[in-house]
Amino acid sequence: MLNFYSFFLPNVSAKLAPLYRLLQKDVKWRLEKEERKCFDQSKTMLTSAKLLAQYDPKKQLVISYDVSAYSVGAVPAHELEDNPEHPIAYAARSLNSIERNYTQIDREGLTVTFAVTKLHTYNSGRKVVIYKDHRSLLRLFREGKPIPCLVSSRIQRWALTLAAHSYKLCHRAGKQNVHIDVLSRLPLPVQIETVDA
Repeated sequence: MLNFYSFFLPNVSAKLAPLYRLLQKDVKWRLEKEERKCFDQSKTMLTSAKLLAQYDPKKQLVISYDVSAYSVGAVPAHELEDNPEHPIAYAARSLNSIERNYTQIDREGLTVTFAVTKLHTYNSGRKVVIYKDHRSLLRLFREGKPIPCLVSSRIQRWALTLAAHSYKLCHRAGKQNVHIDVLSRLPLPVQIETVDA
């Protein structure tokens, strides 16, 4: 994620040198004091004012999202002319035990609905571009098109939720969506669910 946004972070390679050394061949991986400090500094850089942009309603808004077996993540960003996307915020959550059993298309539908509703303060009343790495939703959630009647009631419900927003779904290959993978690949702590007998 830091590599993707390094354009906005000055001197990032020098600051992260202790972590880069751990990636070299034949180096024993140890997280000592210097590496921990560097790791904490990298987290600070990702949430700093240098990286996060101020929301500007005049600029094009894009939302990238991703889902894994355990969690979902989304990043609203401004699309710049000659630079990579400039993130505005980050959103993520863990899937509960029921959602973890969803099919892949249902998880993708859940995630696009999560992204649009969670980030409604940015996308309400304007058209946004939503990038995803799963092609099947392009036909299901096309703006202005009827939802096929042979899909699950869950997907129909999400389509109705999305109908309240103005958006354009676009496909982006997974290898170009690496910056968002981090939010969905590292599961967040979840409260333990208990069932009373």
